[in-house]
Amino acid sequence: METLKDKKIQPFFEKGLSVKVETEILLPGSRVCRPDRVILNGNKAIVIDFKTGVRKENYKEQLNDYAQALMGMGYSSVEKYLVYIDETSVEEVV
Repeated sequence: METLKDKKIQPFFEKGLSVKVETEILLPGSRVCRPDRVILNGNKAIVIDFKTGVRKENYKEQLNDYAQALMGMGYSSVEKYLVYIDETSVEEVV
């Protein structure tokens, strides 16, 4: 996969990381979300969602929901990334 060769994304696939893939997280209102990839390191988390097709603003909202849920679980720092497979690009969501 060409996207995985991007220098921004390579560190998220290094050996030895504590990774959760499509693990369910409970959101407020009893909603459940399944981020594509969450990397955990102490009190820090990195959440990554892979997308195809056209960029949509609600993708950022979705990542922000994931981050809020992780912060509610005690992670004090959450980085958020959208990886667009078709474009071979990585976007940090701030």
